[in-house]
Amino acid sequence: MASTADAVAIDKMVRAKFDAYPLDALVSQPTIASCRHMTEQIAEICAAFKTTQWGCRHGNLKLALGIKKCKAVIGDTNMAERNVLDKPSAATTTFVDGDDSNTVEQKKAEHKVLWWDYEPQEAIKAMGIKAIVKAVEEQYVQQLKQDYIGFTRVSIFSVLEHLRLWYTITNEQKIAIKKQFFAPWSETPDVHVKTYRAQLDRRQIECGNLDVTISDNNKVLHFVGEMENSGLFTCKFLDKMEDSGAVDWVTTVKNWSEEFHKIGRGQERAAERERKGYSSSAAVTQQPALSNDGTVVAISEYAAVLESWLNELQGLVDDQSALTAGTETVAAATTAAKGATSRSKLAELKAVNATLVKVKAETQA
Repeated sequence: MASTADAVAIDKMVRAKFDAYPLDALVSQPTIASCRHMTEQIAEICAAFKTTQWGCRHGNLKLALGIKKCKAVIGDTNMAERNVLDKPSAATTTFVDGDDSNTVEQKKAEHKVLWWDYEPQEAIKAMGIKAIVKAVEEQYVQQLKQDYIGFTRVSIFSVLEHLRLWYTITNEQKIAIKKQFFAPWSETPDVHVKTYRAQLDRRQIECGNLDVTISDNNKVLHFVGEMENSGLFTCKFLDKMEDSGAVDWVTTVKNWSEEFHKIGRGQERAAERERKGYSSSAAVTQQPALSNDGTVVAISEYAAVLESWLNELQGLVDDQSALTAGTETVAAATTAAKGATSRSKLAELKAVNATLVKVKAETQA
């Protein structure tokens, strides 16, 4: 259990953070925009306080967003379901017969960490509710206040949810939020597949907050449709996904994101080979230096550069997948044509290289 001095120090630290970043005041009845803005402000403060709970990531963000939205925001579907950490016992109760001294000390240390997570959580909760109550008119939170104990039985998340009950959701707003959910992936071309997944998860919850239901099946269909319409994926992969049948949301995103990653790697390899190709071709097309008697003195370097170029071209011929991925809009038919062209050019260059090697040998002799 944390000492009194520790509890005071934690309370002081949390108070200082909230004082440094006060919430903007709501001067009228809460609206969708004002509630969202307040949630963003207090979520940023909560996330700044670290904890060993909930995967040790994003601090106490869960206190402001709740379990469902927090899972969607950080993309962790395995996060513990509880919104808050229960009060630990005064001393650990996990000792069993046969524990040696090291095990006993370890369990004591783990229990102490549990208290160090719980005390900041309670301080954040108290200061967060106080900040919200201060930022809004009393009438909008009065129903949550109980005689003698005030707001001690509510959480930051429940207070924010209560404020959302004070505004009326219009049909226009519902249509707008639904349209936002179904916005095409092409509107954010730099967004990774996994980021787009998190974006859809978050927007699905926002739709639910406005009584607009987006089912998981509709979410999967929209996601897959956007992937297919992007033109990035090969027909072979599209057929594979089509034949795989219905899968859950997590597996769907995993399959498409892995393929998206392979395409990215292929594009990087193709770009690197293209850069090397320009460098090598520049060297090959330069006129070799001549000695006073007209003998080629740079034949060794010339042949070496050509051989390097041949090796790179051989790699392109052998790796047709890299050749395909290196061109975003290439079709399957043009891939075969390019392969044939590369083989023809490779044969010609091999013949030239053989001649140069022969000249080199005769020159050295």
